[in-house]
Amino acid sequence: MTTNRYLTIFPAGVLLNDQLMRAAGGDPRTVAPSICIVGLGSGSGIACLLHHFPKAMITVVDIDRVVIELVRDHFPLLRWFEQEGRLKLVVRDARQYIRSESQQGTRWDLIVLDAYTSGSTIPPHLMTREFYAECAS
Repeated sequence: MTTNRYLTIFPAGVLLNDQLMRAAGGDPRTVAPSICIVGLGSGSGIACLLHHFPKAMITVVDIDRVVIELVRDHFPLLRWFEQEGRLKLVVRDARQYIRSESQQGTRWDLIVLDAYTSGSTIPPHLMTREFYAECAS
């Protein structure tokens, strides 16, 4: 169990989704959410989700190829999740990716925005009403 407040918020999006939890009979171990996470960072929040929800499928979109390569090289747990098919790492601008995927009919149960610039701010194009409308669609 983690005591890191940042990590404890990740599962909340799944646990608070009434439709998902009803479909799983209220059992978090059997819920099978499809999740898109914008921004990889160290991947600790992603590992937390995959630990608590063993049937979750997560797609992570990060614009920085180096970040994804670092995580693959130095975090074997995430590399293992990727090899198991529970984690998909995508190098692309999240706004473009979400728009493209939604046009193809891809749907997620949860989209988590966890992207920050080197100055610790959310990229401006991920803070627009249009972006949130694309996520909601």
